[in-house]
Amino acid sequence: MSLPDPIAALVEYLAADAVVAALVTGRVYGESIPRDQASAMPRAAVLLTPAGGSGLRSFSKFFYQVVDVRTYGATAIEAEQLQLACLDALRGLERSVHQTAVLYRAAMQSGVFPLLDTEAGWPGRFSTWEVATTLTGVS
Repeated sequence: MSLPDPIAALVEYLAADAVVAALVTGRVYGESIPRDQASAMPRAAVLLTPAGGSGLRSFSKFFYQVVDVRTYGATAIEAEQLQLACLDALRGLERSVHQTAVLYRAAMQSGVFPLLDTEAGWPGRFSTWEVATTLTGVS
C-alpha cells in the first residue's frame, strides 16, 4: 500500500470535473506549473499546493490537509470564472478515491482573493481549502 497524496488526488478530482475540464483542457497541476507550460502562460490553469494542515484531531480517522487553489487565466475575469468552477466542484466533493488517497470533503477556509503573479504578471485568483483525507493510502 502506498502513502496517500492528497494533492495528486485533488488534481485528478478537479481535472475530471466537466466544467473545470472544459475551461482548462487538462491544465490542472499540483505543486508547480511545469516549465514547458509556463512559457504559454497566462492562460487557464489550476495550481494546487499544500499549505500545511490542522492535522489529526483527537482520535478522528481524518487528516485535514490545507490546500491553496490558484487559478490563472488570460484575463482576471477568466481566472475568476475558473476559480468559481473549482469552488463549485470542491463544494460537491464527497467520499471518493483518487490516485492513492481517499477524499471525504472540502471546506473553503478563505478566498476568493485576487492574485497577481509578481514575477510573471499572470492574472489569477486564490482560495484556501481544508480537505478531509486519511493518512492511510489505497492501492
